[in-house]
Amino acid sequence: MTDRTRKRATNKLAAERYSVGVSLGQMIRLGRISRLGKMSRLDRITAHDSQSPPPLQGGVRGGLQSSSEPNHFESNAISPKAPRAALKIRTIYSIVSLLLLATIPSACQQPQRVPQFPARGFTRVWPPAPDTPRIRFVGEIVGEASFGRAGRIKSLGEIFTGPAPALRFTTPMAVAVNGERAIVADAQAGAVFICDLLRRAVTAVREAAGEPFAWPIDVVALDSGFAVCDSRRAAVFMFDANGTFQRAFGKGNLQRPCALTWNAAANELWVLDAGAHACVVFDANGRQLRKVGGRGVDPGKFNFPAGIGWRRGTGIAVADSMNFRVQLIDNSGSADTVFGKKGDAAGDFAMPRDVAVDSDGNIYVLDNQFENVQIFNRAGQLLMAFGGEGQRPGEFYLPAGITIDERDRIWIADAYNRRVQVFQYLSQRDVTKVNNETNAAE
Repeated sequence: MTDRTRKRATNKLAAERYSVGVSLGQMIRLGRISRLGKMSRLDRITAHDSQSPPPLQGGVRGGLQSSSEPNHFESNAISPKAPRAALKIRTIYSIVSLLLLATIPSACQQPQRVPQFPARGFTRVWPPAPDTPRIRFVGEIVGEASFGRAGRIKSLGEIFTGPAPALRFTTPMAVAVNGERAIVADAQAGAVFICDLLRRAVTAVREAAGEPFAWPIDVVALDSGFAVCDSRRAAVFMFDANGTFQRAFGKGNLQRPCALTWNAAANELWVLDAGAHACVVFDANGRQLRKVGGRGVDPGKFNFPAGIGWRRGTGIAVADSMNFRVQLIDNSGSADTVFGKKGDAAGDFAMPRDVAVDSDGNIYVLDNQFENVQIFNRAGQLLMAFGGEGQRPGEFYLPAGITIDERDRIWIADAYNRRVQVFQYLSQRDVTKVNNETNAAE
């Protein structure tokens, strides 16, 4: 081989090696390195001709080559005789690098460790002054837009296609809360949305047991995750805290499951079956333990029940929808308190849709037709009410679900307003604390 041929081969291989876009696998495919790890003929020629290479000039550019490594060219510029393929590879690599850099700010941004809702500050309260406030409006969630993430680029592919549509509630039917995570069951969307209030992010779970949700109507938080009730698939599905499917149960034992709650004292999952007019009780592993209720008007019997809740000290509360009442029952299914009737007076019900209990044992009944919340004590005496038809804070449009978390925040699935509204129950301790802080500030 002549010197001219050796020099041409050396420049060609050096240009290919210099280009950061050429990986080891690409060098193998180009035939420069044999698949057995031996040097190809061209490499042996290059190595022979470059035993005493000149030192690298101008530092390292575009790669990880150190000054002690052999250098096959004296400048950082690619030889004019470099092949077009190497130039194209380097150009493509540069473009991809710029695109990747464009995604780094959003990908590497540290999560904001600030809760979505402030712990203090009055906005709208019920009852209004001069009465002592007991309920304070906190805020609302409609989807990713509530966390300022709508329209953001989340992956490399979206650089070319544009950002994916923001996740948004369609018809939120129920809410469960575990710490600073709100899990929203959206029946029309066929999804369960996990809203991380600290990270200000929303993820969607759209299937269980390898099939899409048909009508996820209720959700409840568990110690290690959450459970979803799908009325059309007539089953309950359990997930871990991140939304990874764990197991399913109830298929064949449930007719039309419509609600569920977790009895933490007994480690039991109570599933309200509207089709059977009964409560079906399972253990934590999905094994059926018993069934209580049945259709009727006597205490302990139900007529198309719609909502269920549990709170330590109160027990199981059931919104017995078409009997227009609420029943408090024990673990055996016996009702010790029954209150409510059909009517349009204060304390009456038009369509009791769901029920929840706060830390003081007050019982909140969400009425789908009155579009309000009536609050009772354990004896069934009406304490107050708030809500009404509309779109402003504290107003509802066919609300479907209510839950109260460990911090006494009241979460209401405002279905046809396509949002979840959040309120804060103000106990006497809270009111006293706020009044003391106000007087001290004055």
